[in-house]
Amino acid sequence: MGVTNPKGEEYYIAAAFPSACGKTNMAMLTPTIPGWTVKCVGKFICSMYVSKLQHMLMSELHKHQ
Repeated sequence: MGVTNPKGEEYYIAAAFPSACGKTNMAMLTPTIPGWTVKCVGKFICSMYVSKLQHMLMSELHKHQ
């Protein structure tokens, strides 16, 4: 999920969720604080790791059609 403040600064979180826990509801979030935006980056299964330079890297485990 990505969150953008009124200054245009973006922040992202990554999380893992089990089945039937409300992932779709989270993907439809609407911020209530004026000037803020929120977006769902993806709902896909992926592999994530942190590089030696402390960057979060990911690889999706399915193919787009």
